[in-house]
Amino acid sequence: MLISVITVVKDDLPGLKATAKSLRSQDFADWEWLVKDGGSTDGTAQAIPELQPAPAWRESAADAGIYDAMNQALPHAGGEWVLFLNAGDTLSEPTTLSRVAAILTESPRQWVFGSVRNIAPDGHSTGWQSASPFNQLGLAMGQTTVPHQATFMRRELLKRLGGFRLDFGTEADQELIYRASLQGPPTEIVWPIADFRVGGAGMQRPTGHFAVAMRRARREQGQRLGGNAAFDAIATAGLLAKEYAKAGEAALIRRLHRGN
Repeated sequence: MLISVITVVKDDLPGLKATAKSLRSQDFADWEWLVKDGGSTDGTAQAIPELQPAPAWRESAADAGIYDAMNQALPHAGGEWVLFLNAGDTLSEPTTLSRVAAILTESPRQWVFGSVRNIAPDGHSTGWQSASPFNQLGLAMGQTTVPHQATFMRRELLKRLGGFRLDFGTEADQELIYRASLQGPPTEIVWPIADFRVGGAGMQRPTGHFAVAMRRARREQGQRLGGNAAFDAIATAGLLAKEYAKAGEAALIRRLHRGN
């Protein structure tokens, strides 16, 4: 098996069906789908056995959130590569997996990422997210985001890294990708892998939260900006000042638009 696609869901049957529809349309066969439901009460759990494609593994039980759910599903994956595609997110084209598979089978590296298209609640695209060309320092500083919906990692790498760290909260995906980047550079794909439904928890983080979380991640991995703690702290403070200034400017613009 080349690819395992892991989807986590809770109380989002329409989103899960949208994800299933995009997977069902793929023109590639060497993959499997795993679904972890967090104990839904909206009928999602009852609908999972009837989904097409049929999940190779499924479970409906309470968990501690999306990253705990991903960690619970991971041991059941049999693919050489793993993609985490949340309920409501979809593969961008029917040829996505076949195109990616051609790259995965040739890549000597441990992880591969592409772009995502942001999709608003009304269904229209609001732009792309792309981390290419990859800047490891930008990720380490909390300035570069690599979308996990467009990131394939070797299953053995995920096992070696221990999966997602729940103590990093909404930044757990970026912290994991950061640790993967310390193992070696990625193979980069410039075209969109997934259509990402905007508005999730990861997009609601407080101002500066990403930069603070990544400073902690750097400290734990022994990667200090400038090679010492003092310079690292000063650099982080500078980043936070810029972020808060931007947030304040954005709030002012919103108030002006509202006529306040």
